[in-house]
Amino acid sequence: MSDIFFDNELIDIELNYTVQKNKSGVNQVIILDNDKVTIMKADPLQREKVKSIKTKWRPLTWAASNELLSRSTDYNHHTNEQNINYTKFRDAKIKSCLVDWDCKDDTGQKIPCVQDRINKLHVNVALALLNEFDKAISPDPENQVKN
Repeated sequence: MSDIFFDNELIDIELNYTVQKNKSGVNQVIILDNDKVTIMKADPLQREKVKSIKTKWRPLTWAASNELLSRSTDYNHHTNEQNINYTKFRDAKIKSCLVDWDCKDDTGQKIPCVQDRINKLHVNVALALLNEFDKAISPDPENQVKN
Protein backbone atom coordinates (compact mmCIF):
# COMPACT_ATOMS: atom_id res chain seq x y z
CA MET A 1 0.00 0.00 0.00
CA SER A 2 2.85 2.42 0.70
CA ASP A 3 3.82 2.42 -2.99
CA ILE A 4 0.94 4.81 -3.76
CA PHE A 5 2.40 7.60 -1.60
CA PHE A 6 5.22 9.76 -2.93
CA ASP A 7 7.30 11.12 -0.10
CA ASN A 8 10.91 11.47 -1.17
CA GLU A 9 11.11 9.77 -4.56
CA LEU A 10 12.66 11.71 -7.42
CA ILE A 11 12.45 11.03 -11.15
CA ASP A 12 15.72 11.15 -13.11
CA ILE A 13 15.53 12.70 -16.58
CA GLU A 14 18.48 13.18 -18.90
CA LEU A 15 18.23 15.36 -21.98
CA ASN A 16 20.79 15.33 -24.80
CA TYR A 17 21.38 18.38 -26.95
CA THR A 18 23.89 20.19 -29.10
CA VAL A 19 24.48 23.87 -29.77
CA GLN A 20 24.80 25.09 -33.36
CA LYS A 21 24.96 28.52 -34.92
CA ASN A 22 22.14 29.27 -37.34
CA LYS A 23 22.55 31.20 -40.61
CA SER A 24 22.37 34.47 -38.65
CA GLY A 25 25.23 33.38 -36.39
CA VAL A 26 23.00 32.93 -33.34
CA ASN A 27 23.55 29.87 -31.11
CA GLN A 28 20.60 27.49 -31.22
CA VAL A 29 19.99 24.57 -28.86
CA ILE A 30 19.01 21.44 -30.78
CA ILE A 31 17.43 18.62 -28.76
CA LEU A 32 18.79 15.21 -29.77
CA ASP A 33 16.90 11.94 -29.78
CA ASN A 34 18.69 8.67 -28.93
CA ASP A 35 19.29 7.76 -32.60
CA LYS A 36 20.96 11.10 -33.31
CA VAL A 37 23.10 10.79 -30.16
CA THR A 38 24.28 7.35 -31.27
CA ILE A 39 25.20 8.65 -34.74
CA MET A 40 27.00 11.71 -33.40
CA LYS A 41 28.93 9.78 -30.74
CA ALA A 42 30.14 7.33 -33.40
CA ASP A 43 31.69 10.20 -35.37
CA PRO A 44 34.95 11.42 -33.79
CA LEU A 45 34.33 14.93 -35.17
CA GLN A 46 30.80 15.12 -33.73
CA ARG A 47 31.28 13.24 -30.43
CA GLU A 48 32.27 16.31 -28.39
CA LYS A 49 29.26 18.28 -29.63
CA VAL A 50 26.80 16.03 -27.76
CA LYS A 51 25.93 17.59 -24.41
CA SER A 52 23.49 16.55 -21.73
CA ILE A 53 21.65 17.85 -18.73
CA LYS A 54 20.77 15.42 -15.96
CA THR A 55 17.78 16.49 -13.91
CA LYS A 56 15.77 15.33 -10.91
CA TRP A 57 12.02 15.90 -10.65
CA ARG A 58 9.53 15.67 -7.83
CA PRO A 59 6.52 13.53 -8.86
CA LEU A 60 3.11 15.13 -8.78
CA THR A 61 1.05 14.33 -5.73
CA TRP A 62 -2.62 15.11 -5.28
CA ALA A 63 -1.79 18.26 -3.29
CA ALA A 64 0.88 19.42 -5.76
CA SER A 65 -1.44 18.87 -8.71
CA ASN A 66 -4.22 20.87 -7.04
CA GLU A 67 -1.79 23.68 -6.23
CA LEU A 68 -0.56 23.80 -9.85
CA LEU A 69 -4.13 24.01 -11.15
CA SER A 70 -5.03 26.68 -8.61
CA ARG A 71 -2.01 28.82 -9.55
CA SER A 72 -2.84 28.41 -13.24
CA THR A 73 -6.52 29.28 -13.18
CA ASP A 74 -7.71 32.61 -14.57
CA TYR A 75 -11.16 34.03 -14.07
CA ASN A 76 -12.84 35.45 -17.17
CA HIS A 77 -15.10 38.31 -16.04
CA HIS A 78 -16.91 38.42 -19.38
CA THR A 79 -17.98 34.77 -19.38
CA ASN A 80 -17.94 34.24 -15.60
CA GLU A 81 -15.84 31.12 -16.13
CA GLN A 82 -12.58 29.86 -14.75
CA ASN A 83 -10.07 28.69 -17.34
CA ILE A 84 -6.73 26.97 -17.05
CA ASN A 85 -3.95 29.18 -18.39
CA TYR A 86 -1.64 26.61 -20.01
CA THR A 87 1.36 28.98 -19.99
CA LYS A 88 1.00 29.53 -16.25
CA PHE A 89 0.46 25.79 -15.73
CA ARG A 90 3.64 24.66 -17.45
CA ASP A 91 5.63 27.45 -15.76
CA ALA A 92 4.33 26.41 -12.34
CA LYS A 93 4.96 22.74 -13.15
CA ILE A 94 8.61 23.14 -14.12
CA LYS A 95 9.32 25.45 -11.18
CA SER A 96 7.70 23.19 -8.59
CA CYS A 97 8.72 19.78 -9.95
CA LEU A 98 12.26 20.37 -11.32
CA VAL A 99 14.37 20.21 -8.16
CA ASP A 100 17.95 19.53 -9.26
CA TRP A 101 20.29 19.41 -12.23
CA ASP A 102 23.96 18.92 -12.99
CA CYS A 103 24.51 22.35 -14.63
CA LYS A 104 27.82 24.05 -13.91
CA ASP A 105 29.18 27.47 -14.73
CA ASP A 106 32.42 28.17 -16.60
CA THR A 107 34.45 27.76 -13.39
CA GLY A 108 32.93 24.34 -12.63
CA GLN A 109 30.68 25.57 -9.83
CA LYS A 110 27.22 24.02 -9.61
CA ILE A 111 24.46 26.34 -10.81
CA PRO A 112 21.57 26.16 -8.32
CA CYS A 113 18.27 24.87 -9.66
CA VAL A 114 16.16 27.86 -8.63
CA GLN A 115 13.38 29.83 -10.29
CA ASP A 116 15.51 32.65 -11.68
CA ARG A 117 17.85 30.12 -13.33
CA ILE A 118 14.92 28.06 -14.66
CA ASN A 119 13.59 31.29 -16.19
CA LYS A 120 16.85 31.58 -18.15
CA LEU A 121 16.72 28.08 -19.65
CA HIS A 122 16.65 28.03 -23.44
CA VAL A 123 13.01 27.55 -24.44
CA ASN A 124 13.83 24.35 -26.40
CA VAL A 125 15.43 22.83 -23.30
CA ALA A 126 12.57 23.82 -20.97
CA LEU A 127 9.90 22.45 -23.33
CA ALA A 128 11.82 19.22 -23.96
CA LEU A 129 12.34 18.68 -20.23
CA LEU A 130 8.64 19.22 -19.55
CA ASN A 131 7.77 16.81 -22.34
CA GLU A 132 10.09 14.14 -20.90
CA PHE A 133 8.66 14.70 -17.42
CA ASP A 134 5.12 14.29 -18.75
CA LYS A 135 6.16 11.02 -20.42
CA ALA A 136 7.78 9.82 -17.19
CA ILE A 137 4.68 10.40 -15.07
CA SER A 138 2.15 9.12 -17.61
CA PRO A 139 1.13 5.47 -17.79
CA ASP A 140 2.10 3.59 -20.91
CA PRO A 141 -0.90 3.38 -23.29
CA GLU A 142 -1.25 -0.37 -22.84
CA ASN A 143 -1.51 0.09 -19.05
CA GLN A 144 -4.11 2.86 -19.04
CA VAL A 145 -7.45 2.09 -17.45
CA LYS A 146 -10.40 2.45 -19.79
CA ASN A 147 -13.19 4.57 -18.30
